[in-house]
Amino acid sequence: MKGCAAAALAISAVSAADATTYTYVGSWFVDQGVWWTDNPPVYSGQEAAAFLFGGSASHYAISTEGVDPSMINFKAFYDGWADPYTCGYNGPCAQNMHVDVDNDGYESPFATDAAFSALVSDHGLHLQNFAFIATPAPEPASWAMMLGGFGLIGGAMRMRRRNVAVSFG
Repeated sequence: MKGCAAAALAISAVSAADATTYTYVGSWFVDQGVWWTDNPPVYSGQEAAAFLFGGSASHYAISTEGVDPSMINFKAFYDGWADPYTCGYNGPCAQNMHVDVDNDGYESPFATDAAFSALVSDHGLHLQNFAFIATPAPEPASWAMMLGGFGLIGGAMRMRRRNVAVSFG
């Protein structure tokens, strides 16, 4: 039982930063989206990942650095209406940035920087975004409870073995 208690204490020391793991699911280029004059929806990096790979946008982490989860920078490349530079050629912006000033799609704003999308064919922005799905790890308390339960089961099984009487005859 002392081993279980030590394991529970060690697990409870896990920091919140270690509570999530990321698995690479795929990538896309900004210019793989619908042609801008067809007025496609405006997507943040996370929204584009959810659209392409399924699930909820909040479950994704986006990176511009590649497929290695240790290099996730939580940023995405975007093309902007009349502006391929701000979050494109000049570097990425936040993965959850959602700019659609009039909330009417990518084509309609007719003003520089009034819409940015991580998935639109506008200026030939062939910049790649990488999507990772976030998988929460069990909380330290859950691990401690599970280990304690296993310890109790093991102890009960051991006690049960001692009380078994065998008779021949």
